[in-house]
Formats: sequence, C-alpha cells, structure tokens
Amino acid sequence: MVCHKRRALSLAVVLAGVTGCVLFVLLGDGQLPVHSSGQPLPEGIGQQPSSSSGTKSVHPEADTWTTGVVETTGPRKHASLARTWPSTTPVSTSRARDRCGLPAGGRWATVELRGLPPFPMAVYAMHDVVSEKLRTVHRWEMADPAVYGRPGHAMDIGGNLGIYSLSLAKAGWNVTTWEPMPANLKLLRASLCANSEVAPRIDLHEAGLSDVAETCRMVSDRTNTGDGTVMCRGENVVHQRGHHFVVRGSFEMKVLDEELPKLKFADQQVGFVKVDVEGFECHVWRGARELLKQRPRLIQSEVWGEMQNCTPTEYLKLFRDAGYQIKKDARCRTDARWTGPLRKSAIEDYFLCRRD
Repeated sequence: MVCHKRRALSLAVVLAGVTGCVLFVLLGDGQLPVHSSGQPLPEGIGQQPSSSSGTKSVHPEADTWTTGVVETTGPRKHASLARTWPSTTPVSTSRARDRCGLPAGGRWATVELRGLPPFPMAVYAMHDVVSEKLRTVHRWEMADPAVYGRPGHAMDIGGNLGIYSLSLAKAGWNVTTWEPMPANLKLLRASLCANSEVAPRIDLHEAGLSDVAETCRMVSDRTNTGDGTVMCRGENVVHQRGHHFVVRGSFEMKVLDEELPKLKFADQQVGFVKVDVEGFECHVWRGARELLKQRPRLIQSEVWGEMQNCTPTEYLKLFRDAGYQIKKDARCRTDARWTGPLRKSAIEDYFLCRRD
C-alpha cells in the first residue's frame, strides 16, 4: 500500500509497511498524525520529527519503522512507542544486511535498550545463549546504559559478540574491547560495519588478557558456542567443565599493564570496567595493577564458584584491599551479602564500587 498527500502548508512523511501505512502530517492547526485507517495515533507519536525519511528495521514480532525521532510498532503497546533519540541516525537492520556481510552461521538481531534507538547486531543463528537472548528478548543483561553513569572511557574485557561495547558506544562512551575468539570477532566486525557511526569509539583488540604474555587455547560448550573459556599452562578446563566442551582455537594473551600506554584512548582515565572471562578473572587482574591504580569508579565482574588459580574470596579481597565496596547493582545501592565460598557451579555478578 502506498499513501501520498500534498498540501501547501504541510509536511508529510509517508511510511508504507506490510500491515498498512502511517501518515505523519504537521499542520498549522496542530492536527495529530493519523494511521492509514484514519484513527489518530497516540500523543507523542510523529510529533516534531527531525527527518522526513524513514527506514525499516526488521523485527521478529512486528514491522518497525524508524525516523530520526520516533519508533512505531504494530502490535506493541502504544505507551512504549514515543522515544526521543540521539542525533546519530541509526542504521536499520535491513540496510545493514545489504551493506555488511555476515559470516557463515550468523544472522541479524535487533537490540532494544532504554534511551537508545534500536540497532542491528550480528549473532549466531543457533547454539549460543547470548545470541538467543538478543534475537528473542533484544537485550543481554544490560537494559539501560544510563545506570553506568556519565559516559567516559570503558573497558570491555571479554567482549563476546560486542553487546556491551556497542551499547556503551551508542550511549556516548569510548570503549576498549578485548576479545580473542575468532568466531566472535567475525560477528563483532559485522556489527561494527552495521553500526559504523559508533565504530570509531570502539578500540577492538583481538587478544585475551592475563598476567603472563603467552599463547592459550579457547574452549566452549557445543551448545553455547560464543561463551569461550581460556585454557593455559596445561590446565585441563575441558575435564573440569565436562565432555561437552571443545577446543575452538589458539590465541594471544597480553598483559594489560603493558598495553595501557598503547591504547587508542590511553589519555582518558577508565571509568567503567566490565570483565567476563568465564573464571579467568584472577589472571586478568593480576596483570592489571596499573588499571586498578586508575581507580575506575565501577567494575562489573562475574565471580565463579570455581575460578582458575584463585578462590572467589581471594578474588573479591583484591578489590576490597583497593578500596572498593562490593554491591549487587550497577547503581551501587544494594550490599552484596558475602557469606563464604560459593558452590562450584555458581556464577554471580558483582559490582565493585568506589565512592571517592
């Protein structure tokens, strides 16, 4: 269906979709925009647009049309439709698919976070927990980047598919990302292509971090491909984690203290660190003493019941000794009630906060 309307004193934005079309008309008498059915849209939709062009964003539940300001979606609740976006115009999933190639076994997902326009991400088509969440729930862990405070320099250690890096960059952060797994990197590069307007804010390092520079192997579960675990120095992680783990390849490990002066954003103090390296966190921070001296105001870390070459208690003590409080939320409001050793299979998220 195609809608078309011209008036001398009106500005029309015509959006044609599978389920119909939406006609935005700005008139001197303040007339509300109308749907092709003739019914007025809810207040806030289609008002004060900054662009007269629309691009379609593929969505698994409904057709979604985006302009520079608002989003309108068929079957969703109208209360969630009105949204003011940053000045950066997002790239629709369909346009990203046309412009940026996907590696074998990949597909596009649409990420939806509070305060940001939807954006495309390359994910695994199957056998990956993060990808499944991004395809169905349209987010992973983070719902609102604003909880991490004023944008600055962030460090994403264990970048995976890049959901944190891309989300933070969209919110205005400069991000240094560390990800060694080749399959993850292929998808992350596709996402950077599809979100080229924020690619300069992401300094991607194709390596892992440890307390010793060496070559290690990466393993992951057969049913969770992108969730890689580091195996170094003869450690038999496959035996520890079960026979479903397979080796995904070898990669270079670097020591962060040696790399800090070389970083693209080295002149900016790190304000936020996210570290998620599947039980290898102790090795990372033993090689990151200089980063800890910068006193990032917030560190988000996974803590495993069975960590490599340290205990959860020893790991958290490292941050207590450095002046951090252990919390359970990114706004640092809820104390973590640490009652002793975690069970071996436990995986907990902790937020390490500074008040100075």
